[in-house]
Amino acid sequence: MGVNVFLSYPEEYVREADALLRLLGTHNIQCYSFKHTKSLPGTDFTETIQRNLNSANFIVLFWGRESVTKWIEAEIQYAYSLNKKIVPVLVDNSTPLPEILCTTQAVVSYEDPYMWVLHVAFAIGALSKQDYYNQQHQLEEERRRQQMTADLGAVGVGAIGLGAAAFS
Repeated sequence: MGVNVFLSYPEEYVREADALLRLLGTHNIQCYSFKHTKSLPGTDFTETIQRNLNSANFIVLFWGRESVTKWIEAEIQYAYSLNKKIVPVLVDNSTPLPEILCTTQAVVSYEDPYMWVLHVAFAIGALSKQDYYNQQHQLEEERRRQQMTADLGAVGVGAIGLGAAAFS
């Protein structure tokens, strides 16, 4: 059986959801969300959402001030009633998680715009522990290289500036 994930998010967090969707797609993970669901005219939204939640192994909840809506609250309640694993992704630090999730460890996306996607992929089983650590290491190495390049560029600009001043 494959891994199926339901993405719960308001329209304001579509950028974050799409970033996760791209990564999960490379691992052949089936993702559902209201935005990505094709419904026939006249179809009840609630039925479509519940069908997708029933099919999901995990729910990834993008949570922030824009998430406090009746639709997202209904998705959380329904997923919780099905004993689904909910992985909250904190998009900002302004809104506490709903009480039903207050003991659930969340992924903090606003502190690290790159690493959070790996954390979620690992939490839902899309990455093995080894792949998770390898990709984390690759990201950290890339950041170090970028920082060194930036530092060398700053030193080089300063040295050129000092050299030019000496010839003035």
